[in-house]
Amino acid sequence: MSNAEHAAILQQKIAQRIARAGSIDTAEFMAMTMGDKQHGYYANAEPFGQKGDFITAPEISQLFGEIIALWVIAAWQALGCPAAFVLCEAGPGRGTLSDDMLRSLAKAAPACARAANMVLMETSPALRRRQQEKLAKHDRPLTWVEDCAALGTYIKGRLSQAPLIFIANELLDVLPVRQYQKSAQGWHERRIKADKTGRLHFVPGRPQILPLLPPDTAFARACRAAKPGAIIEISPARQAFVQALSRLLAANRGAALLIDYGSLEHGFGDTLQAVAKHRFAAVFENIGTSDLSSHVDFAALMAAAQAENCRAAAMPQGEFLLQMGLLERAGWLGADKDEACRRQIIADVERLAAPDQMGELFKILCIADLDTIMPPFAP
Repeated sequence: MSNAEHAAILQQKIAQRIARAGSIDTAEFMAMTMGDKQHGYYANAEPFGQKGDFITAPEISQLFGEIIALWVIAAWQALGCPAAFVLCEAGPGRGTLSDDMLRSLAKAAPACARAANMVLMETSPALRRRQQEKLAKHDRPLTWVEDCAALGTYIKGRLSQAPLIFIANELLDVLPVRQYQKSAQGWHERRIKADKTGRLHFVPGRPQILPLLPPDTAFARACRAAKPGAIIEISPARQAFVQALSRLLAANRGAALLIDYGSLEHGFGDTLQAVAKHRFAAVFENIGTSDLSSHVDFAALMAAAQAENCRAAAMPQGEFLLQMGLLERAGWLGADKDEACRRQIIADVERLAAPDQMGELFKILCIADLDTIMPPFAP
């Protein structure tokens, strides 16, 4: 079945859902578009790489995975160099980051590599097969789980005393988000309906109180003072994910890195976007054939982690990579290369860390149990 046929069937399923319910929210639209088991984006698309829809940091350069591996080693040491721990990557894509991490761990810290029990959190059967093929050369057991609940069951059943080191790169942005817009009557959830021709469009829902918003904060006051037309995005799915992960870290000890694009402060704006073949696309066009995502509110996620008795701190990706030794590692990598290769390494470093590229837009959130202090984040 072609992508166009999948898109047509998915469009029909969404239209039928709207016909039954009257309208749907943006979270349900994102969930159906991206996660439908037969016709959704991740069931059929080849999203990664030059021939796909976007390129993630691990696909840009091996340097990214090598720096993340150095952080894994630091986390393992901060946890007391346990003889066994769970190393989990969530949303591993084609397995590139896990591949670079495992290779780097084996070279830089063999004892850490031996202690690592590799788990991949993935829901797509097609991507699981790609990951298995990519990581087969490491000749080590691999375990797949679908969510944090299954990860907790695995740890409890197989490694009850083992801490957890968790990595997720560009996972949070695809978790569903709900949008609310201010009018003269108050805040309304943005709903999605279909016109007579089947084209989708936004309509306002009933006035309501914003959910998941503490009443006595500066941002809550800013919401009350916001002018008509202002939009806010709230993601119960992201907060639930971080809460579940934080509970695992608090119970088992450990640390996590969550890497994505977004803001360190609460804010306003419509960030819902579609990307196809490395270009922005219309959100309601060619449904199921474009990657759909939105910016991450890292302030909300830090609060969610702290509410589960964990430490939480975040910084821009560029700052993290530089503090972890990106320039030194790049210099070593290019020392015996020709001029063209060195120029490419410099370009990759700039793309990953420069403020006007990925360095400032992307943030890195670190969550750890209360007894684990993780450099380079504030103690």
